[in-house]
Amino acid sequence: MRDRLDNPDASNALFRDTDAVNALTRLRNNPILRKLGLTDEIASKLKGAENLSFTQIIDNLENFARKTADNNVELKDFNKVLRQLTEGGGKSDGANWVITYITKHIGEFKGRKLVFEEFNSTTLGGRFIDVTDETIVRSKVFYEFKSVKTVPPKDFAEQFMKDLSNADNLSQIKWIFNGRKNPVDFKKNMLDAIDGLLNTKDINKIQHLEKIAEKMTGFKNINMLRKKIKENFELTFELK
Repeated sequence: MRDRLDNPDASNALFRDTDAVNALTRLRNNPILRKLGLTDEIASKLKGAENLSFTQIIDNLENFARKTADNNVELKDFNKVLRQLTEGGGKSDGANWVITYITKHIGEFKGRKLVFEEFNSTTLGGRFIDVTDETIVRSKVFYEFKSVKTVPPKDFAEQFMKDLSNADNLSQIKWIFNGRKNPVDFKKNMLDAIDGLLNTKDINKIQHLEKIAEKMTGFKNINMLRKKIKENFELTFELK
């Protein structure tokens, strides 16, 4: 159900739907989600998104809570994701993609410490990271989740440059794309975007890229950085 639950018409429709009422009751009584920041206010304002009903959102949240608890995943600031689920549209869709991926790939995160929407500062300015794996503080892994039909996604160049500045090696950078959105020519368009990012005549950008290249390849050579990113494409940019 895509309408806000604090909307009178939406509420009336919801409470005529027994399954939705039962799902909402389960959600509100879920002790794990309560500890993670679910409040009655948030629960009452949850929205669906494109091809995603209100009850599906609740089912996904319950599965996520169970799987992360069973696999000893430590979660920090998950309430920020819950808040995004109240915004509808792209925000709800994106937040649900984060939840869905972690749930389906829980083995990847077993025993890990995950922080949501953490603000990181770089020499290029700050940015919020969707999920940061902070299990090993000196080698954090930065996850960016994208649920889009067209690539490269909005603000790719700015965000990826900040990720390159933030990380010491490419293994710390993970961009996870929603395969159900089936973006056309995924790899080609992303490689073209990477070329566009690295082909610059701006002296300041060249100097910054050279520093990144030296950090990641041992040489101040942008072409070597380009080669390394392309060789590791499938490890950095995943279509799931």
